[in-house]
Amino acid sequence: MLKDLVDAPGHYNVYMHLFLVWILLSNFTILNMLIGVLVEVVNAVSAGEKEKAIISSVSDKLNDVFKEIDLDCSGLISKYEFSEMIANPDVRKSLEALGIK
Repeated sequence: MLKDLVDAPGHYNVYMHLFLVWILLSNFTILNMLIGVLVEVVNAVSAGEKEKAIISSVSDKLNDVFKEIDLDCSGLISKYEFSEMIANPDVRKSLEALGIK
């Protein structure tokens, strides 16, 4: 069938070649759109995972420091315990990683 179209006289041959070029261009366009969507999804997932990792790390550090500073083992933070916690350089670095001054 394709051989018949290639051997067809006159303008049919030109139209067939234009149609094939159009099919190729449309396939490349769709492929590029798909790649763009995949890249955006990967970027969004990557950013979310980085944020989760930072939050988990800071939470672990704050819990460790709080366990050391909690003198009365009440599980609550007193004003003194809070001031001790804020004076700790590890806590300051952790909070600065979250953007808290």
